[in-house]
Amino acid sequence: MAVNEQSNHARAQEQQQAKETEKKQEVLRNDEHQKSVAAEAKVNEAKLRHEEEQRKRHEGQAAQRAAEQQQQEQVKGAAEREAGIKIHQAKEQDRKKAESERLTKEQEKEATQKAERDRSNQETQRKEVEERQQREQQRVKVEVEQTKQKDAEQLKAKEVEQRRKLEDEAKQKKEVKGEFEPFFRVNVEGDARDSHRNQANRELERMLMAEPTTEAEYNKKLGHNVLEHMRSGSNGLKNPLNVEWHHSPSLPNTVEMMRKEVHRDSENASILHPDGRGGHSRHNQKIR
Repeated sequence: MAVNEQSNHARAQEQQQAKETEKKQEVLRNDEHQKSVAAEAKVNEAKLRHEEEQRKRHEGQAAQRAAEQQQQEQVKGAAEREAGIKIHQAKEQDRKKAESERLTKEQEKEATQKAERDRSNQETQRKEVEERQQREQQRVKVEVEQTKQKDAEQLKAKEVEQRRKLEDEAKQKKEVKGEFEPFFRVNVEGDARDSHRNQANRELERMLMAEPTTEAEYNKKLGHNVLEHMRSGSNGLKNPLNVEWHHSPSLPNTVEMMRKEVHRDSENASILHPDGRGGHSRHNQKIR
């Protein structure tokens, strides 16, 4: 935009110079015309005053030389003035160009400084946002850790309570005849008894397959090949021989594998099914 203004200004100056030159040339033409008229008048006057012209020839020639010299000086002065005007105009143009360049540099410098300030402000804002995010993440992390710790404490307290119940139940079971301690304990999901039995048998199968030593102990303790018998059923896994799954009255959603004679012994009912209710109905599970 600054370059266009400079170009327009230069053209305007050139047009102004052209007008001034035209005016000066018009003045020169008028002078020449006047001189021509004067010369003609002198010729006429010379014809009329031939004798006087002869007498005054030297004076006229002197006057003519003086006029010519004066004219030459005027032309020279006009040329010098015109040259001076051009020099002045050129200097003025250079000054304006330098001023324009200076303003342009100042504007560029100001724009650079503004851009730097903007980048600095953006960086400051970015750091503030990151700090807020870090503080928020730290706060959330602390809350999560506190929640985990609280959950862990609650879980630990629950486990302690369950162990206490198991210990109390074990103390009572010591007084019951027969082999009362369960062979295997499984956590189950859902409400149906059949589903609980199937889940428990699958978990028992998985454990025996993964632990050959334990499988051998179970085979010896129960007196038969446990996995082979379990897999002999036509509709899913069968219970091992002479055992069945008992719903613990003290542990929700937990079944225990016990010998049938122990589980069904009426003398054990007060322990295994307090108040005539087993673990399945005691924990509000639906019966199918």
